[in-house]
Amino acid sequence: MMNVILFVVLLHFRVSVNFAVEAHHYCGYERCPVLMPNMLNVHLICHSHDDAGWLKTFEQYFLGTNKTLAKEGVRFILDSVVSELLHDSSKRFTYAETSFFWRWWQTKNDHIRHIVKRLVSKGQLEFVGGGMVQNDEASPHYTAIIDQMTMGHDFLRRTFNECAVPTVSWQIDTFGHSSENCALFLQMGLKGMFFARLHYNDRQKRIQERSLEAFWDCSGTTGTKERMLTSVFYEHYMPPSRFCFDASCMDDPIVEDPTSPSYNIEDLAKAFINVSTQQAKAFRTNNIMMLMGGDFHYMSAGIWFNNLDKLMNYINHMQSNGNKINVIYSTPTCYYRALKKSGQEVQFPVKKDDFFPGTAKQHVTNDYYRMLDNGIMECQTVFNDAMKKIATLNGSVSPLPEQKFCPLINGTVCDVSQHSYDFIVTFFNGFSHSLQEFARIPVSDSDYKVYDSRYQLVKSEGIWVQEMRQKFAPWLSQVVRLYENSSFIEMEWTIGPIPIDDGVSKEIASRFSSKIKSNGTFFTDSNGRQLIKRVRNFQPTYEYNDSEPVAGNYYPVTRMVYLMDDSVQMVVLTDRSQGVSSLQDGCIEILLHRRLLYDDHFGVDEALNEKESGKGLVVRGRHWLMVGKAVSDNPIPVSLQLFMQKFYEPILMFAPVTNRFALGAIASEFSALSRPLPPCGHVLTLSQLLNGKILLRLENYCQRKSGTADDGSVLIDLQGLFTTFDVEAIEETNLTGGHLKVPGNATSSHSPTELKDLLWLSLAFTVRRRIEQNCLKQPSQLEDMRRQPSSSTDEENDEHEMAVIDTYKTDVELCRQVVWSLTVRFDGARSSWH
Repeated sequence: MMNVILFVVLLHFRVSVNFAVEAHHYCGYERCPVLMPNMLNVHLICHSHDDAGWLKTFEQYFLGTNKTLAKEGVRFILDSVVSELLHDSSKRFTYAETSFFWRWWQTKNDHIRHIVKRLVSKGQLEFVGGGMVQNDEASPHYTAIIDQMTMGHDFLRRTFNECAVPTVSWQIDTFGHSSENCALFLQMGLKGMFFARLHYNDRQKRIQERSLEAFWDCSGTTGTKERMLTSVFYEHYMPPSRFCFDASCMDDPIVEDPTSPSYNIEDLAKAFINVSTQQAKAFRTNNIMMLMGGDFHYMSAGIWFNNLDKLMNYINHMQSNGNKINVIYSTPTCYYRALKKSGQEVQFPVKKDDFFPGTAKQHVTNDYYRMLDNGIMECQTVFNDAMKKIATLNGSVSPLPEQKFCPLINGTVCDVSQHSYDFIVTFFNGFSHSLQEFARIPVSDSDYKVYDSRYQLVKSEGIWVQEMRQKFAPWLSQVVRLYENSSFIEMEWTIGPIPIDDGVSKEIASRFSSKIKSNGTFFTDSNGRQLIKRVRNFQPTYEYNDSEPVAGNYYPVTRMVYLMDDSVQMVVLTDRSQGVSSLQDGCIEILLHRRLLYDDHFGVDEALNEKESGKGLVVRGRHWLMVGKAVSDNPIPVSLQLFMQKFYEPILMFAPVTNRFALGAIASEFSALSRPLPPCGHVLTLSQLLNGKILLRLENYCQRKSGTADDGSVLIDLQGLFTTFDVEAIEETNLTGGHLKVPGNATSSHSPTELKDLLWLSLAFTVRRRIEQNCLKQPSQLEDMRRQPSSSTDEENDEHEMAVIDTYKTDVELCRQVVWSLTVRFDGARSSWH
C-alpha cells in the first residue's frame, strides 16, 4: 500500500545558499498610468474573452470558420488589436487565453513577432493568468491545473522573458472558485485574482458591505500566511449598458459633432459618470475597474478604441469644471498595484471558504474527445520510446515489441490480451513508492502462467476477490467487490443507454446510507487536496436561500467525500470529478450520469443528451467505500493511503510476443530513483527544460497532525537520489518553474531538503549524467540455447524453456522498480480464468 494525498505549497530548504542580486529593471506591467489621488480613477480594461471551445471548436474559433454558429475568429482579433496598439502607445489590452495566442504566434513572421515583443515589454499587451486556458476550478485535479499553467507560463517565458509571465490571475468565466485553485495560484507567483461568477446573494451582500474586494485566506494547510487579493466584478465581465462598442454590439457609437441630430457624447458622458459613481460605492478605494470587452470582442479593435478615446477625452476634459472622474487605459496588474499603493488594502475583509454556488455544445465536446484520443496515441509513442531507452540501459539484446494501451479495458476489451498466445503487460507506476495492485486483464481462455519481472512464476490462482452483481434495470447495474486483505469495498457501476422513450429526463445518483449522526455536515476535497467543510442549508458568508434545496446543497468533489460523528467515519473515494451532497444525516449522494431532453437556457442552446453510436451514452466508473473509527477532522490514514493508491493506479500497456524464449529477456525493471523516498515524500514532476535544466517538484502529501509534536516534516536528500544523473546546482522556483524565490543563482550543498506542512518544492537544477555499466548484463548463452530444437511435448517444451531461463538468470542483474514488465504466457489447452 502507498501513502496519502498530495499537497502543495512553499517549503523550507535545509541547504546553504549563495546568490547575487542583479540591477533592477522595469517589467512592462510596471509601466502603469498616472493616478489622481483626489479623484475616482476609472481603469478601462480592454479585453476579449475567447473560450477555447464553446459553441464552436477550438480550431473553428481560431480560424473563424463555421459561421452558422458564430462569426468570430480569434486570429482576426489578435491581428486587429496588435495593429491598434502599434499606432497608439497609450492604449492597452489584456489577454488571457495563451492557447489561442500560441496558435496565432505560430502563423506570424519575425517582423510581427518583434512588434509584439515590443508591445509586451512596454506594457501595452498584458497577459493575465497565463495558463493555456482559464481552467475550471470545480472539477480538475490539482496536477492538471499545475500542468496547464506551467505549459502556458513556460511558453510566455521562452517567447518573451520572465516579465511576460503574469502576476495576477483572470478567472472571469469559470463556474465557481475553489480554495485549492487559489492556493496553487499563489504558489505560481499570482498575487491577485479577478473574477465575475459567484452566488447572486453573495454578490449583493458584498456590494452592500463594500467587500467585493477582499483578502482570500486560501492557503489552507500550506504553511504560508500569504493571502490572495481578490476583486469581484461589480456585474459581469461585459461593459455597462450603453457602452458596448464592439461591432457585434447594438449600442450606438459616440457622436461628438454637436450639429448632428445623433449627437450623444454629452449624454453618454453623464451616464458613464453616474455608472462609475454608483459602482464606486461598492469599493473601498478611489480605484474601480470598468471592463470594456466581452466574448470574442475586438475583431474590429479600431471601433472599440475610437469610441473609448472620445469618451475618455471628453470626461477627463470635464475635470477643469470640477469633475472628479479620471478615466485611464489600464490593465489588471496596474489596477492591482493601485490597490496596493492606496495603503487601504489592510481594510479589506478576509474570506476563508470558497466561491461555489462548463458548458459546451455536443460537437465541441466531441472535438475534445478527438484531441484527447490523439493525445493518448502520442503518449503511446512516448511510452514505447521510453521503454526502448530503458531496455538499452538494461543491456537488452532482444528487440522490444510494440506496446499498446487498451482504452476499453474497463469494458473488458483488450485486443492484445484476448488474441495473443503469449503477451507482456508493462506496468508504469507513477508514484514514488511501491504499489500492490490487482490487475484485471481480459482474456479469452482459461489457463495462464504468470511471471514477474524477474521471470519468476507468480501465484495467480485463488480466491483473491469476491464479488456480487446487482442489476437494477437492463441499463443500470453494479458489481460490488471485496479484495483479499483489503480495507475497502469497490463498487463498479455501468449506466446506459438511459431510456428516454417516456419523454422524461433522468439523473442517476448513488446513495450511501448509514446511521452516522453527521449533523448536516460533510467534507469534500478541493481539487484533490484541501478538505472543505460543507454544512447542509448553510453558507458561511451570506444568507442561504432554500429556493433550490437539492442543487443548492451539491458541491464538486474531485476524489473524496466523507462524513462522521464522534465514533464512526464513512469515506467514499471517486475515480473522477462528480457532484456530491448529504441531503440527510448519515447519507452521501453522488451524481453519476444524466440524460436531459430540454435545454436549461444557460448558454449552449441544446439539451444535455450525449450519444454514442447513435444511442445514449454508456458510462462506467468506480467508487471505493471505507468505514472506520473517526479521527479528528481528517480522513482515517488508511483512506488517505487508498486515495493516493487509486489516483496513481499503474498504467498498463500490452504487447504480443511471438517467441516464448524472448519473454525472459524482455522482462525487466527500471527505476529513476536509487532509493525509496521517506513516507509522505513524492516526486510529482521530473521534466527537462529547454535551457538544459531539469524541473523537479517534490511533494509532502501527508497532513500535519495538529496538537502533536509531529510537524509533518519530510527530509529528502537529493544527492545520489537519481539513478542516471547527479545534481550539481539547484535553483528554487515557484510552482510553474519561474520567478525564482531566491534571487540570482542558488547553489545547494546537497543537504537534505526539508518539506514541511504539506509543502512541495519546485526546483530547477543542472545535472551531470552518470555513466555506469549496464544494469542488465548481456545473456551470453541465451541465443545459442534458443537455437536448440524444441521437444515434442508441452511438458518437455516447458522443461527446456525453464533450463534456458535458469541459464539466463545467472547472467542477469536486474534494475530497480518503477516500470516493470509482467509476462503472461498463455497455455491454450484449458478453459476459463477468473
